[in-house]
Formats: sequence, structure tokens, C-alpha cells
Amino acid sequence: MKRGRPPGGSPDTSDRILAAAAEEFAGHGLAGARTVRIARSAGVTHAMLHYYFRSKDELYRSVLASLGAEFERAMLEAIRGAAAPMDMPALVVTLFEGLAANRAYVRMVLWDLAAGGGQSRTLPLPTLTALDAGLLQRLPAGVDLRQVLTTLLGATVIYFFDDPLLERLFEGDRFAANALSERAEHLRRLATVMLAAGAPE
Repeated sequence: MKRGRPPGGSPDTSDRILAAAAEEFAGHGLAGARTVRIARSAGVTHAMLHYYFRSKDELYRSVLASLGAEFERAMLEAIRGAAAPMDMPALVVTLFEGLAANRAYVRMVLWDLAAGGGQSRTLPLPTLTALDAGLLQRLPAGVDLRQVLTTLLGATVIYFFDDPLLERLFEGDRFAANALSERAEHLRRLATVMLAAGAPE
């Protein structure tokens, strides 16, 4: 459990620790992350880090929860900002752009899933939240929402894998602005084709 500010601690110390921890966990996962490196990156002593967060597990949970809440907030804000209920092609682009802006969160979730998904089970699902709130257009009759979301989620998230195959498929920096725009447009077209193909005649 995170504790109050110790003598000599500044108001942003906790935020600096969380930011440094996000990069460390995103790069190495929970098992490979080292609190010594996190403390060094945050500019605090190892003892100070453990004053705020008693264990690496506690720090990991705090970072994942914080990034998850931030991602959900940004997603719902974008969905609510649409002029009309958002359709699936627009939603998948919004999801992709949200993940691209929060790559540390994506990487942490992928590490967690590879380790069994213990923490991922409680993460927010902004897409379902928006659907339940009536912020998304309903799919055509006969189109299976579970199948559509599973396919589009896979097509979206795989782009962020640290995979040598992807490095070979994409020339240059696939996270450059133009590359991200191309991927977002492809996902929009994919969702459009999927919905057209899945709707009964």
C-alpha cells in the first residue's frame, strides 16, 4: 500500500517513481524488472522507493492500475466526444490510437498475459463500458460482437508486440507518425469489410 510522503520527499516523488517503474516494467516485465534501476531512473534512493511502495509487486499493481485508468479515461473521453454514437470502424481506430499513445501500458499488459494474466483480469474494458452506456452503434443483426471484438483486438494489439517478425515485415520505424496513420487506416478498412461480410443478406 502506498504511504504518505516521508520527510524530505517532494510531492512529485511518487509520480516520478511510477513513471520510471512504467518504463522498467514495460521493458522487462514483472519478473525481469529491478527496483534498483527504477529508483535510479526516478532519482531517488532505493530506501525512498520502498517507503512509497513496500514491494515490487505493490509497485507493479499500482503502475498497471494507474495506466489502465488513464487509458480508460482517454478512450471514453474520445468516444463521448464523437458527434454521434461511434461505429466499429471508428472505434477500432480510436482504440489503436489510444494504445499507440500508451505503449508502456500495452507492453505491461502483454507481459502480464504472457505470465498468466493475473493482473489483467481486473483491468478496465472501456469498449464494453461504452457499449453498455449506449455510446457505440449497435452492430447489424446477425453479427457476433464477440467475434468482431476478438478479431479486431488481435489485429490492433499485435502491432505492439516486440517481435522480430514484425521488424522484418515493416521497414523503418513502425511507430513513426506516418506508419501509425497507415496502420490505423488499414484497421478502419478491415473493420468496415468485416461488418459488411458478417451481416446476413
